[in-house]
Amino acid sequence: MKIRLMQLLVLVLVTFALASIGHADGLKYKSTYDGTVLDTSFDTNSDGFNVNVVRGSGKGTFGQSDTVVVTEFEPIGVTGECESEDDFRFMVLDSNGVSTYSNGEQLYVQSNSGYLCLDLATGDFEGLATGDFAGGTGRFKNAHGAFESVFRGRNLTVPLGLPYGFGSINGVTTGTLYLK
Repeated sequence: MKIRLMQLLVLVLVTFALASIGHADGLKYKSTYDGTVLDTSFDTNSDGFNVNVVRGSGKGTFGQSDTVVVTEFEPIGVTGECESEDDFRFMVLDSNGVSTYSNGEQLYVQSNSGYLCLDLATGDFEGLATGDFAGGTGRFKNAHGAFESVFRGRNLTVPLGLPYGFGSINGVTTGTLYLK
C-alpha cells in the first residue's frame, strides 16, 4: 500500500514538474478568427483617420474566444510595398486587444508594429500586426511573449465612397506564450 502511494505521489510530482517545464519554455499559441471591423469617431492623433474596432470570434490553443481589438493606423500612401503596387498602405500606430474565453478568463495583447494594405477600388485588404501578450486574468495573469497576426478582409464602404469603414476580417494569430 505504501509503495503504491509513493508511486502515485512520484507520478503526480513528475506530472507537475513536466507541466511547469512546458510553461517555462513557452506554449505555442495559435488562434484563427473571423469578425467585423468598424471605424469609430475617435481620432487619437488628429491625422483624419479614426480608430477602428474589430469584434471577432476565434478558436485555438485555449478553445473558443470572443475578441475585441482597437487599432489606430497611420496612413502612409501608395508606396509599392504591398502585394498590389496600387494599394494604399497604413502602418499600425497602436493596437490593444482582449480575448475572452468561455470560462471568463481574458488574455491581453498590445501592438505598435505592422501594416495594412488596402485596395481602394475593391476594399480588399491584408496585413500583419506583431506585438506582445500583456497579461490578463486567471491563468493569463502573468502572460507574456510575442505574437504575429496575419489578416485579410474587405472594407465594404470604401468602394462606395462612404466616409467611414465597415467590413469583414479574418486571420491567424501565432506566437509563443509564457504563463509565468
